[in-house]
Amino acid sequence: TKYVDMILSIVDKTVSDDRSNESECRKALSLYMTILHECTGMVDSLLPIINNITLAKLNQQTGNASPLTRIQIFSVIGSCFYYNPQLQLLELEKRNVTTQVFQQWMNDIELMDRWIPKKMTVLGISAIFKLPTNIMPESLTVLLPKLLSVAATVCQQMQEEAAKEEEVVGNGVANEDHWEDEDEGDGGFDENEDVTNEAELAYAEALSKMNATGEISDVAQYLMGGDPWDDFDEDDDAFQSSWDNVDECVVFGDLLRVAFQREPEAYQQMQSALSSETLTLCQKLFANADKLKLERSQS
Repeated sequence: TKYVDMILSIVDKTVSDDRSNESECRKALSLYMTILHECTGMVDSLLPIINNITLAKLNQQTGNASPLTRIQIFSVIGSCFYYNPQLQLLELEKRNVTTQVFQQWMNDIELMDRWIPKKMTVLGISAIFKLPTNIMPESLTVLLPKLLSVAATVCQQMQEEAAKEEEVVGNGVANEDHWEDEDEGDGGFDENEDVTNEAELAYAEALSKMNATGEISDVAQYLMGGDPWDDFDEDDDAFQSSWDNVDECVVFGDLLRVAFQREPEAYQQMQSALSSETLTLCQKLFANADKLKLERSQS
């Protein structure tokens, strides 16, 4: 618990400090995800603390034109739901923000272009369907058709992206010899060529601009401790956890099927509110989940 307490303190101080830029806040918030992913079932008591910080930050970010920090927050909230959907729902309900959080989440989903936020969205929303509908507040039950539709759409996007990536990797292996042949002539710098260092040139240029005009350029600001690239989300895909091995398509398929079997009447009623496209997409994802599970069992 000593290390967990240290992490909580780091996140709290970073997110609440006005001197922290948004990039630093996003990196700090990702530490919450590490705790939730690696301490399954062991940190129930921390959900109030995590929600206090993340929801306060979300409230601050509501009007921000850049969605990156909100998207990171929804990655944390999705992790909370997958960790324990009932406890996380209670956290939203006791603050009376369930509707607002899900509405903002749905609005920002179209702006998600990174793997981790998409995965946490699918896992988090899918986990909600673990809960019996009779314990869900009305603020959530009215959103279920929309949530199911969104989770299915994002899950399908991820499946398509994964297929394209596999195709690119396959083409890369096939063309490996071709690229190696082309690179043979690239032996580095000739002995008569000048060797330049881009970092040194950027540093010199930044100092030159600052000295000549008195204005601090973006590069100079960065070198002096600022961060003009708050909107650059470079570290998202570097996040790793034990949940990397959790397949979002399998989770979506398994949890939805269990929910339908548990409450057939409630889910038949919800099914009538879904578009034919969403119903077809769900069947496609269920079939793909079965295929993935079969492949894993045979490997």
